[in-house]
Amino acid sequence: MAEVEIIDSPELARRWQVPESWIRSHTRARTPKDERIPCVRFGVYVRFEWSSPALDAWLARHREGAQEKPALPATKPTQAHVTQIRTAR
Repeated sequence: MAEVEIIDSPELARRWQVPESWIRSHTRARTPKDERIPCVRFGVYVRFEWSSPALDAWLARHREGAQEKPALPATKPTQAHVTQIRTAR
């Protein structure tokens, strides 16, 4: 196992290239449990274990395209769509 480095929200945001507010919002209790970023709490302080299996697994599950997205339900084309298709020919 790789050595775990303890980092704070600004550092995780910098490494993942996302806003710090996004990191903080994904650690709050009101965020669904499966969406929360794994963290360690020291009272009011929130820290992250960089290179930990839990954080790596969370990132792997939430990368764009990592999950199969459900297919959108088929919808009946509107008149505007039909007109667009006809004029494109």
